[in-house]
Amino acid sequence: MLDQLRVQSEQWRASTLSRLCEVFGSWLPANALSPADKGLNSRERLYPQSVTFWAFLSHVLNVSASCREAVRKLQAWYAPQGKSADSGTSAYCQARTRLPLRSLQQVHGALVGKLSARVTTPELWLGRCVKVVDGTGLSMPDTAANQKEWPQPSGQKPGCGFPVVKVVACFCLASGALLDWVEGTLKAHDCQLLLQLLSVFKKGDVALADRGFSSYGSLASLFMRGVDSVMRLHQFRKLDWRAGKSL
Repeated sequence: MLDQLRVQSEQWRASTLSRLCEVFGSWLPANALSPADKGLNSRERLYPQSVTFWAFLSHVLNVSASCREAVRKLQAWYAPQGKSADSGTSAYCQARTRLPLRSLQQVHGALVGKLSARVTTPELWLGRCVKVVDGTGLSMPDTAANQKEWPQPSGQKPGCGFPVVKVVACFCLASGALLDWVEGTLKAHDCQLLLQLLSVFKKGDVALADRGFSSYGSLASLFMRGVDSVMRLHQFRKLDWRAGKSL
């Protein structure tokens, strides 16, 4: 199964934009990427929302690809239509910044709903939904606004680093869907950010996380929602399981 997924993943990375649209287009809400009625994204250009979205998706799927590769695929998209696009990457990069956050959130919400609906009982763990929580850091564009909102690591020399945003996300183990996420600075502990994700968990779910989330606050908050937790004990907490009471 994993080998099959790897092969499919490689095929999608090499796919044209039209092929990506053909394979994944039915998963998107019908009007999510339609031109706006007025203002930003209302004019039909070489980079309308829909085309920019598929070019960006192709770019994200292939982490080693450059912006120029995304533009090359866009040129191939337009060739059968008799249109030509400049080989420069500036227009593509600007078009990405114009993608409305609301539209992307709408696409994400629709995908989560469809993926969750496809999960069958045999794919659950003992009939229960396991939701995986994990955290990571993301490098942001080096702008004054980002430096203020997402300060870089304290040990970084001034002028040498990039702003870093901490992200804690929740995934469905059965479907692999990214259910939701929250953002914070490097000063925010993973446990603090987890508390902002509690609405994702439903009664009967099982939370699976690493030792970074292992705290009384996390366990108690999840337990109060009827959620069981599976987490490794934090390395600073010494525990002798032989002295415990067998239940």
